[in-house]
Amino acid sequence: MTDQKNIHDLVELYVQLFSAAGFPSEMMSRETVKSMIKTFQEESEEKGTDRFPENFGNILIEDADRGIPYAKNIVDTARREGATDEDIIKYWNLSDLERRLMTAVDNIYRGAGYYKKKDEGLPNKEAVIELNRFFPLFGDPNDTSKFSGDNRPLPFELKDRINIYCEKHGVYLNEEKIKGYESMNAFLRSELKKGKL
Repeated sequence: MTDQKNIHDLVELYVQLFSAAGFPSEMMSRETVKSMIKTFQEESEEKGTDRFPENFGNILIEDADRGIPYAKNIVDTARREGATDEDIIKYWNLSDLERRLMTAVDNIYRGAGYYKKKDEGLPNKEAVIELNRFFPLFGDPNDTSKFSGDNRPLPFELKDRINIYCEKHGVYLNEEKIKGYESMNAFLRSELKKGKL
């Protein structure tokens, strides 16, 4: 469960992120973040995910290693995609609210990137292709409804490590770094396989 101090800290963090992303004003950023938090808290309470213990990531790893199906599915999928137990624990030890906010912000940034490409005159399909060439796509790696092979979504458990790697190595919007790859995800999967990420 997320307490009031943590919620205040989350509001401040995401207000800064939204402002950096170009939201017109701090007041608009603050209202947007507060509204998202309220919605996500309601969803979390409705699904019961707000009651996950603070060490849920540790429990998930232990349950997976004991062969408990719900945990084994989550952990095996993440491990298969290159996530370490540390990545899995770090992600799942976040509160459900933090995980939901992280996903929402990722979607907002991707949405902004998509509309920027549209404003540059690219048709829908080309805008999506261009967006996926320069920014990672996170989600269920087993979902092949839109992308296949190495272009599939990367698991959220890798998000923090990927962001750190991309910022450290100047990967975002770097044509030279991703040359020869169909998407950012294909490039990142290659880096994972080489042990560079």
